[in-house]
Amino acid sequence: MPRITDNLLTQEEHLKLKELLESDYFPWFFQDGSAIGARQHFSNYHFGHNFYLNDNVSSDDFNVIEPIVKNLKCHALVRIKGNLYPAREKIYKSYLHTDQPFACKVAIYFVNSNNGYTMIDDQKIESVANRIVCFDSNIQHFGTTCTDQKNRLTLNFNYF
Repeated sequence: MPRITDNLLTQEEHLKLKELLESDYFPWFFQDGSAIGARQHFSNYHFGHNFYLNDNVSSDDFNVIEPIVKNLKCHALVRIKGNLYPAREKIYKSYLHTDQPFACKVAIYFVNSNNGYTMIDDQKIESVANRIVCFDSNIQHFGTTCTDQKNRLTLNFNYF
């Protein structure tokens, strides 16, 4: 069962993170597909930024997400990735997937409020700024785009 926590960060911590991810200079990279092997349709894309990958910090801006990592009480990190889904004319769903081929924890942090959502099993989790949802990595889930904001911003944490 997913665990939802609202107002995870202080207002100051959340705004610092949101302003950075929405800035003109933050590096977002084109991602062809929303899950491994999910590149079949032209509508299935987003922009990503790896904060932690292959047992290493991979972003100069890792410090801005450290309050979330501390809050999660992680023993070890597997991957931390930012996702930017541009607004579309209708809501597109990504493919149903699990993040890792092994058991760990998943947390999705919602950076901005919008009409997109994350579906975990049969539970729809609304995109509400400064909300986090945590669940086991064996649970399939998918995210969506949005239509009412310029983008949908999330952070995806895989950890032990």
